[in-house]
Amino acid sequence: MRALLREAAARWELISGIRFEVLSAGNYPDDRDESNRDGIVRVSWVSNTGSFAGRASVRFGRFDPILGYYPYTDGYIELNIAELQTEQELSWGPLSTLTHEIGHLIGLGHSDIPQSLMFANPYNRRGYPGEDDIRAAQALYGPPAQAVSASQAVRDWMFQVPPAADESTTRFIFKKNQHTLSPDGPIVMLDSDPYKKIAGIDASTAKDDYLGVLIPFGNFDSPADIQLPVSMVLLDPVGYVDAIYTGNLRCSARSACITGFYASTVETLLNIPGTWQAFFIANLDSSDPRFLYSTSFSVADTLSYNKAPTARVIFEPGGNSTSVRLRIQAHDEEQDNILLRWHTTGRIADDTGISLYYERNLGPSDVSPWEEIDLRSSGQHILFVEVNDDAERYTGSGDGKWAGEGYRTLLRITVNLPLTDSNSVSVISSSNEVNSDTTQHLVAQPQTYQASAEWPLPFSGVAPDPLLKLGLNNIGVMNDQANAISTCIETYLNGVRKPIDGKLQMDIGFRVTDLNNGVIQLSQARAFNSSNSLTKDGFLPECSGSFDFFTGVYSDTLQFGGKAYRVQFMLENSDVARFRLMNFEAL
Repeated sequence: MRALLREAAARWELISGIRFEVLSAGNYPDDRDESNRDGIVRVSWVSNTGSFAGRASVRFGRFDPILGYYPYTDGYIELNIAELQTEQELSWGPLSTLTHEIGHLIGLGHSDIPQSLMFANPYNRRGYPGEDDIRAAQALYGPPAQAVSASQAVRDWMFQVPPAADESTTRFIFKKNQHTLSPDGPIVMLDSDPYKKIAGIDASTAKDDYLGVLIPFGNFDSPADIQLPVSMVLLDPVGYVDAIYTGNLRCSARSACITGFYASTVETLLNIPGTWQAFFIANLDSSDPRFLYSTSFSVADTLSYNKAPTARVIFEPGGNSTSVRLRIQAHDEEQDNILLRWHTTGRIADDTGISLYYERNLGPSDVSPWEEIDLRSSGQHILFVEVNDDAERYTGSGDGKWAGEGYRTLLRITVNLPLTDSNSVSVISSSNEVNSDTTQHLVAQPQTYQASAEWPLPFSGVAPDPLLKLGLNNIGVMNDQANAISTCIETYLNGVRKPIDGKLQMDIGFRVTDLNNGVIQLSQARAFNSSNSLTKDGFLPECSGSFDFFTGVYSDTLQFGGKAYRVQFMLENSDVARFRLMNFEAL
């Protein structure tokens, strides 16, 4: 248990600023009894016929005015040995479950995102914190000493392929043989038709099918018996071990054999789209494992899940030197209603002080009222804001009823008093929709805009017709003469945010050089909304366009002639930044 606990705790320590102390084994009291609370989290095995693999519970103490919340002071984690013994991957099933339960212990609820370690519909086999887990942990505890990017694979967790086996080992395995049902080589297949090769699975594949690999081995020319312990290591699209299945290849001399290694159900695999890999390793648990063979299969992206709200923080000086005024601009893609929960070390003017937090209800896309917060002293202060929507977790599944609320987006706001400039307030967001660069969601008090002939307005774009329900408060526009486009774009590299000179959003101007053939050329660019101006409705303006340096595709929503269009252009000449229209759709 202690080895499992150290490894599970180390996974959270690697990606965040949290630290754990693992004590020696002992007969620690049951923390469910308030009189037994000793500040030590008890982790234990239990034997229970219930369907849970593990569970965690936390206990909080009295309100701490320095922290601004009720800190966790005790708790317990229980692993159900009866349930975990049924898992084919017992060697790491408890580790995955324990890492998940520690996530609860440090403050994380269940996630809506299937690729997350904290996803619970049903409990998955994810053994490592995913992107949103990492963002949430870093929002709570800050980054680790050695920087870890939430959007990139953690190298320490990637599977290391051992050296290849020699030819004498592989000569008569993983190759077509004389068996009447032998394929031309190993094939990925489904248990419903194990001799039919498939390239991947999608929404049309039967969810209760098991995916596996059919392996021919042995040969009429093989002079010796084959007896080889082999493990199929299943890697998810990130490169992490999802599961390990171990068996033995046994075939008599001068015989042709086939066997199947079965992995997961289609339903489980569809939770994590992308390209999966299966590595076959001889003697995996020995001191000299050897690589035998690898193959891959695709899992189509059929996921539909609740998206976390996005949020930005606006601030200005408060009524005195120890006060700050904050407001949150929030938006929910699915137009769910949003609830803000403020956890602060200071006093919010309207807070009665009788709850664990102070709440504000917003609509599906709104900006909160100004909150005047007296932090009572100069220096650095940290407060947290939950940005929750009211959607049911795991819609359409009974699991949504018990999976718990958890927060959808968490903002960690650091305020340095007295306020001097826009750097006096910084923000870390758990939302995977918002880049960790604070310039993406932090805006200082609006400044007076100095117009110029090239840039007459503080930001590019116009307000769309609200009847279109685009989920945007600002879109690009083509002028009435159809010879120029004014818009804002966010920049990407192969789907990952890519800043330009530290800026993730750019005001862009295009000249229309050939209207009949849809050719446009970049004419001017600058940082988007550097004056921090608001729309006429009091919102921060949004960017409707995007450009990916990898694909060369510019996508946008543009208004022209009283109508809105969704458009896509392809970069055809990078030297002069010339684009050609690919397609458009009237909205």
